[in-house]
Amino acid sequence: MILIVLIIVFSGFFIGAIVILLNILGDKKRNKKQKSLVINYFEDEELDRFKNKSGNSYTQSEVEEFKKVLQSLPNEKIKNWLESLEVREVVLPDEIKTLLFK
Repeated sequence: MILIVLIIVFSGFFIGAIVILLNILGDKKRNKKQKSLVINYFEDEELDRFKNKSGNSYTQSEVEEFKKVLQSLPNEKIKNWLESLEVREVVLPDEIKTLLFK
């Protein structure tokens, strides 16, 4: 009987610990997601109109808009710009990807 009581008590503590751990992990995930939703613009707000557009469907004049922004950035800011586009769900034109990742 005492053994059954101990098992019930310890299993309650165990389940409580798991619930607390899951809450902590969930909070960390939420905080990480909220951090990533901070959008930094690089004088490129006009690119938001390309949200979710396929990388191979840009016209040449649209590609030029991306090139103009890219050329205005110092090299150390390019990574931040790419992260900003990703958070904004703006897909790079394939031509720009080729330039950056060759």
